[in-house]
Amino acid sequence: MPVSIQILIIATTVAKKRLSLAIEIALCKAVFFRDGRRMLQNLTLTNHDAQEDWRPTVSTETAVVLSNKAVNGEYRRLVMSCSALAASAEPGQFFQLLCPESAGEKPFLRRPMSVYGMRKAPPEVEFLYKVTGAGTRGLETLVQGDPLDIFGPLGVGFKLDLSWRSIALVGRGAGLATLAPLASMAAQAGIHVTAILSARRPDLLVSADLFRNCGADVVGVTDSEATSGPANVEKILRGLIAGRGCDAFFTCGSSRLMRVLQRLAAEFGLVGQIAMEQQMACGIGLCHCCVRDFNMNGDIVSRRVCWDGPVFDLAEAMP
Repeated sequence: MPVSIQILIIATTVAKKRLSLAIEIALCKAVFFRDGRRMLQNLTLTNHDAQEDWRPTVSTETAVVLSNKAVNGEYRRLVMSCSALAASAEPGQFFQLLCPESAGEKPFLRRPMSVYGMRKAPPEVEFLYKVTGAGTRGLETLVQGDPLDIFGPLGVGFKLDLSWRSIALVGRGAGLATLAPLASMAAQAGIHVTAILSARRPDLLVSADLFRNCGADVVGVTDSEATSGPANVEKILRGLIAGRGCDAFFTCGSSRLMRVLQRLAAEFGLVGQIAMEQQMACGIGLCHCCVRDFNMNGDIVSRRVCWDGPVFDLAEAMP
């Protein structure tokens, strides 16, 4: 091998290691900035007030795998024991997972993963994932008792208005994992849920039982049955609005469905929220890798999905 190529390979390797170290340092700084800033502000209060008001919101910890099983032909469910802080994640938030190596592959960055479920006693957190690359191939190798470094909960989650009586959740593919914990949150608030689940085939409609167990009305639409097109989903939603009624839309996983919801929300004066899917690096807003454009009152504004979201106002989202 020519000396010039050897030098290039060495330089590239060193650069990657330095970038990885820089990102880890940035993570530590950002956690301090996000929570430390609040602590510094609290110093202006009395000691008693500072103790009462301040608490950390993010942690980097080693969780322990409780189970890691396939739920169908494409998706797997990872359940882990964690701290109470990690288990306090809100629907729509995400974690950065330090995926293990597999078959000689070493993921360069952490992988962002939406929360699929959480339990406070005992504290647990769940993720639903599809094996598609080096990171998720590493996750697939995990067995009960294995450790996994997790960083979170991160981002802005879904919000519910307690005056709502009925909401519609519309998701496709992995987006259903993001919406799933919202069904439980709505049930606890006494809000009825209609869940429209979209997938390529009926056997890939994940979370249907989870939604039903939360008291939701579940409507499955699939490509193989020619029922997942925007026109049919719009027909279902119009029937819901005319019948039971609907106070808000929530969606994740499909730009086509997002546009349908935006149009109906504008027509009927409804509000909505969308969890945006985007590639990320740091997960805390420093690297600007996940920037997307949003339409805010007619102005196109760039926002960071990991920091300003991943949940945004439905009306502001752009494909």
